[in-house]
Amino acid sequence: MTGAVYFEMDAGTKQKLCEIAESYFDEAIESIGIVPQSVEEGYAFQCYVMAPAKDGESAMEVPWVYSFDFGLPADVEDLNDFVRNPKSRLPIYVNKPEFTVSDTTDLSAYDLVAMETLKNEYGFHIGSMSINNVGQHFQKIDHRDKMCTELWEYGCWYKADGFELYGMVHERSEERKIETNELTVSDIKYNPEKDLLFEQTSYGYLWSVLSEDWPPDYGFVLIAYKGAEILNSDFYYLDTKENPSDKSLETTWLEREGYYVLASGANHSPLKLYDDKKLVRKIQTDSKVTHA
Repeated sequence: MTGAVYFEMDAGTKQKLCEIAESYFDEAIESIGIVPQSVEEGYAFQCYVMAPAKDGESAMEVPWVYSFDFGLPADVEDLNDFVRNPKSRLPIYVNKPEFTVSDTTDLSAYDLVAMETLKNEYGFHIGSMSINNVGQHFQKIDHRDKMCTELWEYGCWYKADGFELYGMVHERSEERKIETNELTVSDIKYNPEKDLLFEQTSYGYLWSVLSEDWPPDYGFVLIAYKGAEILNSDFYYLDTKENPSDKSLETTWLEREGYYVLASGANHSPLKLYDDKKLVRKIQTDSKVTHA
C-alpha cells in the first residue's frame, strides 16, 4: 500500500461526489462527440476514487484487484475542485448507466484508445458504459485482468416485398491485459449479399448464413411495413428438418411505430431468427396483428 490516508464518506458526501463526477464525466465524453439523449431508468451513476492496490513492485494481496475504494484522500477540501483537476488526483472509477445517443452519432469511431484517452485527459477510468443508437451498440467494460470494448453494428441483410431481415453486419472487440498492456483486436464484417442464403418457398421462408465467422447465438429480426403481403400470415418457427406440430413455436406480428415486427406468439417478444431455421405459414384467413 502507499501509506496515504483516506476518509470514508458519509451518504451525503458520496452523493455529492457522484453528482459532480457525473457532470464532469458527461463533459468529457461530449468533448469526443458522445452526447447522451436518454438514460436507462432504474440505474444510477456510480464512482469512487481509485486507491492503488500496490506500491511499486510489491505483490497484490487480492487476485484481479487493481484498486480499492477507501473513500476520499485526507487532503481533499473542495469536491468540485478535486474532481475537476484530474492531474492532481488519482483516477476516478465510473460506471455509467446505459444510454442512447443520436442516430447520426457514429459509434464505430470509438475504441479502447478513445476510452483510455478519457482517463489520461480527464482522470476517469470507465468500469462499464454502454451506448446505443438505432443501428449500433458500443460498450466499455472491465473483466478481471483486462479492459474491453465491443462494437456491434446492425443492418439490412435482405429486403423484398415490403419486409426486411435485420442482423449484425459488423462486430469489433478489443481486449487489453492490464498487467502486460498486450492488446488483442478482432474486427469482423459480414457481407449480406454473399453470406446469406434466403429462399421463399411454397410453405414460407428458410435461410442459412454462409459465413464461418457467424456465431450460432446470433439471429435476425424480421420487420414488415403496412400493406406487405407477409402480414396476412402468421407462421410456425422451427428447425429446417422439423414439421409443424402442437409443440412448434407460433408467431404473431407486433405493431411498432411505422412498422411491424415478427414476435413469439407466447410472450409477444421480438423473435430472433437463428441460422438454419424456417418459417412455415399457418393456414388461416385473417392476419393476427398485435398492438404492443
